[in-house]
Amino acid sequence: MSYDGALRRTYAKLLCAAGPAAALGWTAARGCAATSGSGTGPNALALTAGTLTLALAFLALARLLKISELRLLPGLK
Repeated sequence: MSYDGALRRTYAKLLCAAGPAAALGWTAARGCAATSGSGTGPNALALTAGTLTLALAFLALARLLKISELRLLPGLK
């Protein structure tokens, strides 16, 4: 029995969740960096904002796309 079709669908769903999430994370980081100035603190703030935005957007989109592997993560049933 071949699982190629299911594997391709899973990777396509992951890509569809990761692409927009990355764009949103980049936008949040750039927006935060543009408004907070320069230096270590503002750069860390921009990095944190981008990372949190990316992670939350990915999880939300993955849940909408019903990626079953999310159920394997603790606390995300």
